[in-house]
Amino acid sequence: MESQVKGNSFRTLLAAVGALRSAGTRQRVECALPEDIRRMLAGVVAGGWYPMSAYGRMHGTIARVCATGEAFARDLGRHTSQQDLKGFARLVFTFASPRQALGAAARIAPKYFRGTDLTVVDATPQSATLRCAGFAGSNALMWAEFGGGLEPLLEAAGGKAVRVHRLDGGGDSPDAEFALHWL
Repeated sequence: MESQVKGNSFRTLLAAVGALRSAGTRQRVECALPEDIRRMLAGVVAGGWYPMSAYGRMHGTIARVCATGEAFARDLGRHTSQQDLKGFARLVFTFASPRQALGAAARIAPKYFRGTDLTVVDATPQSATLRCAGFAGSNALMWAEFGGGLEPLLEAAGGKAVRVHRLDGGGDSPDAEFALHWL
């Protein structure tokens, strides 16, 4: 069964394109989306669940319109996480260590992704491995966005010189493993 992603993720991804590029670029992306995705977006509900593959196809359209790839997808992930970490969420994470923040992210993930599992393994005070499983319908651009989104989370929890590297999986695989390091 294909995994699902919350409707709010579609909205924040498009907003990030507008913020990092321009409102005109965002509009060009919206116009270039496949017809079924445009219809879905017209009725998307922030708390509703939608196919992960639709989110991946949206990423593909963004990459095509913006003439970018995984680096821009990573920037989009970083931006959307920074937006998510404003206000109360940032305050909460300032009282956590990066290791605790990862644990919290694994527990919060089901609010954003359905049919998936995130597990923190091999955690030390300055590193951890994050296993992501069951992201059926994902693609390389989504994994790049995911990795970029982890950086602000660790930084909000006091991590310095944060590095996130995909160890295994990714691409069109439903599973991936990330190595995370910080000072």
